[in-house]
Amino acid sequence: MKLWALVATLICGASVFTACGTDDNPIYALTPADIAGTWWSSYNESETLPASFTGTEDIPYTKVGRTLVLNADGTGYSATFYFNGDDTEPVYTYGGKDKAPLTFSIAIDGKGYLTFQGDTQHADNYKTWELSYKASQIVCMNGSDKQQFTQATSSENAYITYWLAPKFTDCGFSDIADVFDELKADETVVFLLRHGERGEDFSPAGLLTENGKLQAQLVGRKIRNGEPAFYAHSDYARTKQSCENVAIGRGDAFIHEEWDILDGEYFMRDTAMIKANDLYSWAAVSQWAYEGLYADKGYYNIEERCQEWMNSLRPSYPR
Repeated sequence: MKLWALVATLICGASVFTACGTDDNPIYALTPADIAGTWWSSYNESETLPASFTGTEDIPYTKVGRTLVLNADGTGYSATFYFNGDDTEPVYTYGGKDKAPLTFSIAIDGKGYLTFQGDTQHADNYKTWELSYKASQIVCMNGSDKQQFTQATSSENAYITYWLAPKFTDCGFSDIADVFDELKADETVVFLLRHGERGEDFSPAGLLTENGKLQAQLVGRKIRNGEPAFYAHSDYARTKQSCENVAIGRGDAFIHEEWDILDGEYFMRDTAMIKANDLYSWAAVSQWAYEGLYADKGYYNIEERCQEWMNSLRPSYPR
């Protein structure tokens, strides 16, 4: 089975100071803003989540990860991730903004409280935790239960963002892994992908964020089969980066070419009309791509144009 991956660009659009104390035991004057951010803790534990907890079935796990996302205004949320052999994809997730909201406070001595709001996993026995901050670590205590958090690295933060994001299957889409698994041995598939999350620079030189690189690598992990893929991208740097990171996720050598036809303007019927209607933004492009809007305001019908685009590429596929 041959596999091609194509990436097209759619033009879119604390202050902390030490008071009286020793070097080993400093006292900090803190506000919630001083410890705002994403915090991470993990430990190995081989247990099974019962069906009464998951709502579906018993789920074995070998590792637990927990995050605290703390905001400068003293609000935030937590989430717990359960893993079974693969640290990049949890087998079960609990929490998030809606399921585990919290408030927290912190005082001049670096100590305070973290309180879960509403119906949470630990509402009955662990509603309020003692919180302390020292040496760039947060420790939460409730009786004999102790959890120690460190500031999430850029990689950990990217994974947490991905794990907590709504899944395509929740939005009516099919997961790319499911499509890939349905392919027959003699079939060739072409995946047309949008590039991963970019930074503030939306020019052709703009690059992916760390989260964008992770997004592409996770796509690659979903479509592994041991056979090399061919990658094509536009002249936008972030589309090449996306292809390269999909290849990393698949374990591929990065065999690629730059194709002019992958320029996003192929999908624009009337660029002057698009500019006049201010439809170059990422929000407008997303509405066109996912909701079928703006075909009467300068864009082509996306399904029809994609089919034309795929047909035009067919003679050019590398053999």
